[in-house]
Amino acid sequence: MHERKLPKSWVDKIFFRLKEIYGSAWIDGVGDAYSINHHQWSTALASLSPDQIKNALEYCRQNKDCGAPTHIQFHFYANKPREIIKSAPEIAKKHLDNINASLNFRKVNHASV
Repeated sequence: MHERKLPKSWVDKIFFRLKEIYGSAWIDGVGDAYSINHHQWSTALASLSPDQIKNALEYCRQNKDCGAPTHIQFHFYANKPREIIKSAPEIAKKHLDNINASLNFRKVNHASV
């Protein structure tokens, strides 16, 4: 049985982008185990489309304070809905506005009782 893998050039590009995003934190994480990590990433991400990989890289860029991802986390990020990745602050504000409106409605109704 043939193992599905991303092409080496794709994983190299992903690693390059992650190095740009995380700097020494990425380099320290990969370290001497480059070939092992390369194999893990190429097999773990084989089912992802180019758009999903772009989504994961964008998520990493926007959330770089969370630390460099493992291949498992990267796969998870790739499957997040694009609107959450691109619009997280806007979505959060919308939900907070709804919660605040609901709380204010309850305060007004409770005060009138």
